[in-house]
Amino acid sequence: MNHEPFYLTREEAANLLGLREQTLANWAWQGVGPPYIRINARCVRYPRDEILTWAAAHLVRPHEAEGCNQSFTGNGSKTRAAGA
Repeated sequence: MNHEPFYLTREEAANLLGLREQTLANWAWQGVGPPYIRINARCVRYPRDEILTWAAAHLVRPHEAEGCNQSFTGNGSKTRAAGA
């Protein structure tokens, strides 16, 4: 049985995502970031499933990223890709 809380505080949500609480607060103010529930002016909760879904939707696989014009050589240095 899963004992993880369904609703997370901003602190818990930030920890889950590896962010600062203030980042989530800023994103909420800007209208971006993961969905949350506003209980009152000073209390928000983040549904755990929504956090995980939001994070998965923002997953970037570097080899599939658009506009990537640099590659790494075997010795760890960067080189410009041909035609870049």
